[in-house]
Amino acid sequence: MWFGTENGLNKYDGYQFTIYTNEPSDSTSISSNRINDILKDKDGDLWIATANGLNLYNEEFDNFRPFFKQENTENSLKDNEITCLFQDSNSLIYIGTYKGFLHVYDKTKNQFKPFPSGGNNEILKLSKSSIRSILEDHTGNLFIGTSLDGIWHYDYQLKKAFPLRISVNNQNGEAKNIQKIKSLTLDNNGNLWIGTIDNGVVVYNLDTKNIRHFTKENSGLKSNFIVSSQKDYKNNIWIGTDGGGICKFDNSSSEIECFKYDPGNLYSINHNVVRTIYPDDFGNIWIGTYAGGVNLIKVTYKEFGPVDLRRFTTDELIYQSCLSFFDRENGNFWVGTDGGGIIETDFNFKPLKFIIKNDNKVKGISNNAIICMYEDDKYLWAGTFLGGLNRVNLSTGNIEWFSHNKEKPGSISHNIVWDIVRDKKNNLWIGTESGLNLYDPLTESFKAYYLESNSALSVTVIHPEASGNLWLGTRNGFYYYNQKDFLKYAPPNLQGNDFHILSVHQDTVGNFWLGTNNNGLFKFNPLTKKFKAFSIKDGLPNNIITGIEEDQKHNLWISTGNGLSKFNPKYNTFQNYFIQDGLQGNQFNFGAHLKTRSGKLLFGGINGFNAFYPDSISFNPNPPKITLTGFKIFNEEIDQLEDPSTIYTQNITVVDTFNLNYDHSVITFNYSALDYSNPDLISYAYRLVGFDKDWQYVGNRRSATYTNLPPRTYTFKIKAANNDGIWDKTGKSFVVIVKPPLWETIWFRIGGLVIIILFLLWGIHRKTNIMLRRQNELEQKVNKRTIEVTQQKDEISKQNEILHENKEQLHNQYLELQSTLEKLKTAQSQIVQSEKLASLGVITAGIAHEINNPVNYVNNGIVGLKKVLNKIIEVSERYEEVNVDNFETQLEEIQQFKQKIKFTLMLKMALDVADNIALGGKKTAEIIKSLSTFSHSKDAEFRRENLHKGIDSTLLLLNNEYKSRININKKYGEIPEIECNLGRLGQVFMNLISNAIHSIEKEGEITISTTSYNGQVEVGIKDNGCGIPQQVKEKIFEPFFTTKDIGQGMGLGLSITLNIIKEHNGEIEVFSKENEGTHFLIKLPLKQS
Repeated sequence: MWFGTENGLNKYDGYQFTIYTNEPSDSTSISSNRINDILKDKDGDLWIATANGLNLYNEEFDNFRPFFKQENTENSLKDNEITCLFQDSNSLIYIGTYKGFLHVYDKTKNQFKPFPSGGNNEILKLSKSSIRSILEDHTGNLFIGTSLDGIWHYDYQLKKAFPLRISVNNQNGEAKNIQKIKSLTLDNNGNLWIGTIDNGVVVYNLDTKNIRHFTKENSGLKSNFIVSSQKDYKNNIWIGTDGGGICKFDNSSSEIECFKYDPGNLYSINHNVVRTIYPDDFGNIWIGTYAGGVNLIKVTYKEFGPVDLRRFTTDELIYQSCLSFFDRENGNFWVGTDGGGIIETDFNFKPLKFIIKNDNKVKGISNNAIICMYEDDKYLWAGTFLGGLNRVNLSTGNIEWFSHNKEKPGSISHNIVWDIVRDKKNNLWIGTESGLNLYDPLTESFKAYYLESNSALSVTVIHPEASGNLWLGTRNGFYYYNQKDFLKYAPPNLQGNDFHILSVHQDTVGNFWLGTNNNGLFKFNPLTKKFKAFSIKDGLPNNIITGIEEDQKHNLWISTGNGLSKFNPKYNTFQNYFIQDGLQGNQFNFGAHLKTRSGKLLFGGINGFNAFYPDSISFNPNPPKITLTGFKIFNEEIDQLEDPSTIYTQNITVVDTFNLNYDHSVITFNYSALDYSNPDLISYAYRLVGFDKDWQYVGNRRSATYTNLPPRTYTFKIKAANNDGIWDKTGKSFVVIVKPPLWETIWFRIGGLVIIILFLLWGIHRKTNIMLRRQNELEQKVNKRTIEVTQQKDEISKQNEILHENKEQLHNQYLELQSTLEKLKTAQSQIVQSEKLASLGVITAGIAHEINNPVNYVNNGIVGLKKVLNKIIEVSERYEEVNVDNFETQLEEIQQFKQKIKFTLMLKMALDVADNIALGGKKTAEIIKSLSTFSHSKDAEFRRENLHKGIDSTLLLLNNEYKSRININKKYGEIPEIECNLGRLGQVFMNLISNAIHSIEKEGEITISTTSYNGQVEVGIKDNGCGIPQQVKEKIFEPFFTTKDIGQGMGLGLSITLNIIKEHNGEIEVFSKENEGTHFLIKLPLKQS
């Protein structure tokens, strides 16, 4: 909310004000402290009319752009004192000035132009008359109110302005044109409400030209000096006056209600000069006064009807606390006060009679604190605090006192009387501070009953049954009197004075609800004798329960020591209300509650009482919007830091990202809900996504603090709920980036890792050199003994044997590979003869590519082995030539030769080559095994087969087609084996998967899914390729239909696919849209009939 004053512009966020004033040294500050008008345009921009220029608020940087009069400049303001602002239906902004100039501002061109422009411009001639108000009617015509020259009407069709002459009688009865205009307001009925400086309010109907005139002499207006006017959401007109407060014209009833300052009413307007009125989006009425600041009339969804007892003006009545009620048969009420005696009021709570303490015992009651009342056909019985029992004769007005007198047998047992009740047998029972009393009308005496032996318990509430038995609430528990004994009931955990009962209510199903002094609410089942407790932790606003009443919908209304609560027994939920909702106060008095014959509920407290119909209490449906209002680091505002621009550069209300350093270890977000009617009842929640697992619900706390956040990117979210718990589901979100320190950055870590690797490599290199040097030293010390040469020869012989065995094994594997190749050719021939389709090329290409690598392993391995064997044989032959005479020299030469040919490494390579040859043979065997899936003939028998096996074999053969660019997503379900010809179905999978691969030009995904239900198996093959046009999709299963170029396919693939599925008594469906991919769905029975 924005408020303009004579000392600056004020921004209000619901809790605190921010004040903007002119700073001569700052060109972006507001240009004047005197604010005349404020306009928020349709784009959300805020315009401020001041005594020295027009200002546009820049929310992003929280400053202002001023516009001034510029001499000899055509498109500028002609006067710096701006008096009023208005935006029309065409989004043009009109600016009225003190010297009578009217400008129009075109935002698209950023230009001010005089209005109207060109020709005979009557308005521009009004140089001695200020423009005070501008508005537009439903046809687009303008009305301009001036301070001395009446109203000007601009007709857009005629492009002409002319004076609107409206004549009314002045105070002397003379017909005069109204001239001194202060405000203009247009209601929904086409009435122009004109506020004048000296002639009250004139209502002019634009269609009928009918005129109505309201003054303080002929209506309820309190002043003829009208300062402001506005229309609310109900089409009521609010009129602000100079000295007469504010008045509301009810358009539905044509009634006028005025509100003036009342020093005895805390809730009255606090000043009678009303300068401005603003109805907000929620229906609240904001009132700006001359010397009383801002007043607020809240829209209410809760018609609690507070009644202030101070308006029942009597010299004797000095207290406003309400203690008791009684509903009279004639529709009136008895109201018992704390110190003000008894008041009789009518249905509208207009006081009719006062019964107060008087020294004359016959005409006055004994005490003015009235705790309880009961009326029968002749008397009003009133229980007092320390004044005993009073009986008022309703016919004569005479009053009798019944007081406790320990010297007089049969007197009432105590002078504090808590409750008075008459049972179905016409017995009058009185609960006192010292036991239960039964009144005997014949002797006019009292019989005292004591609930405990040797103990006079305080009886606070009496609830009679139809049988004449009584339920009693006491300071010491809940009792049942069966005309003979007093039976006590209390929860197991509450005994003695802990179970002090203040109120008792029996609901429509027979359960008792007990309100206690400090232990909350209890539900008591009289059949099972069990208690169920409710307290603050269950949703009650307070554990002191002073009154309970049930409405027509069986909800319980509960008055407490801190507000009023509506309890739903079906769902055990509480809805709480407080003074901000219209209650007389938050503290209610024990015993002050009543449900009237009409269903209205009354609850009394320390500031009067509330009287309302439960159905008139509704929810506030408007969730509050929320905004950030501040951000702190180490509890300091951002603008107090050395370089705040590194965190954010915009105004806090529009910022969306916070950039923080790792050492910003304590951060605080401040936020506020833009709901001004009940800010104390707003609830908040926040969550830092990436840190908090759940929302943090913090009541009405308006800040969130985090400490030591790990470096990463977070999202801070906030939301708010109104006084009825309606949450704004959208809320607001902000990005929070906590940058890591240098040593935690990825580049620092990569650099450190590189240094560590280089150090390790250096260490490995150094250690390797040391080991090689030691090896050379050992080799130079070769044992010269012949036995060692013999051992070496034996070792070489063993190695030769191993190599010969490896050579023989390699030869056998080679022969096996040759046999495998022959089988492969046979399998290929069988496929060619069984399936003469375009897919054969795909299979063959896949086989050729897949088998090429293992065959190369074998061929290359054999070549390598031949080279190794030749070198080994050569070494062996040199050893054979060694003799005793020259063995040292020969061994040294052999050793040098072994080093030259890297003999040890060569042996290791031979073993690796042998492993590769074995791997090639194994890989080839797997490919041949997968080919067997496709080698079955058409006439092969149906067998129980695993479809997953057939699909995987197809994918293996097509691997070369899709690898590295297409992701295969297998979603296999648990399916049983089915009766089928797996070879024939393999052709189906081959056609469909191959087509899916070809439909994806670059990268993509193919999803293959299987599932089983209702005796059949479904196989889905879905791609995200180019899709199939509708006109093509209808023909794809026709023989020889193809969209491929000549030579790339015969168009038989899908036709054969359909035939194979029909052979299996199955179905195939296709779902596809162009450029959205294709989905083939195959349905196959588990068994063939």
